[in-house]
Amino acid sequence: MGGKLILFDIPDKNGRAWSFNVWKTLNYKGIDYETEWLEYPDIKARLEAAGIEPWLEQRASHTCPAVQFPDGTYVMNSAKIIKNLEERYPEKPLHPDSEEAQASSQLTSRLWGPLQPVMMPEVYRTILGERSQPFFWDTRKDDLGGMTVYEFGERSQPFFWDTRKDDLGGMTVYEFEDKYGGERAWERTKQAIEDASTQLNKTEGPFFLGDQVSYADFIYVGLLETMKKYTPQHYQRVVEQAPALQKLYEACAPWLERDN
Repeated sequence: MGGKLILFDIPDKNGRAWSFNVWKTLNYKGIDYETEWLEYPDIKARLEAAGIEPWLEQRASHTCPAVQFPDGTYVMNSAKIIKNLEERYPEKPLHPDSEEAQASSQLTSRLWGPLQPVMMPEVYRTILGERSQPFFWDTRKDDLGGMTVYEFGERSQPFFWDTRKDDLGGMTVYEFEDKYGGERAWERTKQAIEDASTQLNKTEGPFFLGDQVSYADFIYVGLLETMKKYTPQHYQRVVEQAPALQKLYEACAPWLERDN
């Protein structure tokens, strides 16, 4: 397949990728790609102009990551992108439909959910550029939909973003952090971290499928990479509880090197 794939993604302040999954898959498969960076306020206009149909099931109609394949086809939504990558570049399969991938997705959500009050303010302060910061929080502060943030941690993210009943009452990102963050958030991660370690230890590792890397690994490592890159103290706290997660992260390191 000739030509380059174009990845549309959101940059951090230094022009590096911080989204969880797709770019690691491109690196693993050795796909020739270039990145077009889009700040949050620019995503809808750019992808809409490309003719991408809105994502009706989600809070935002157009999201990153998205890709344009060399044949001109556009695809948005990580799950759909991965499915297309598997079909178009089958030489190094990642088995995104495996039971392990489903388990990894659930385990990642169970860690990410309770840590929203810890990590979302860090995303706001540490990762996002100035143009993206207001958009990021303004589109989230009213979206807990009758759930507490802790209840959100026990549900998958798509259901979380589908709701619109203003449980947060328009509080600022800092008020959100003060009210729900700190040790009360970390306390709710302990079982999720332990369960992830148990899942990995079902084999000799270091991957969820033993000695075979798969999409299950990239799902979980996506969150670990964000922690390690921007809040290393949080990463360290997780891997101290579960050394198997550090082994997983280190085993995936070759596919984390390129992040632009």
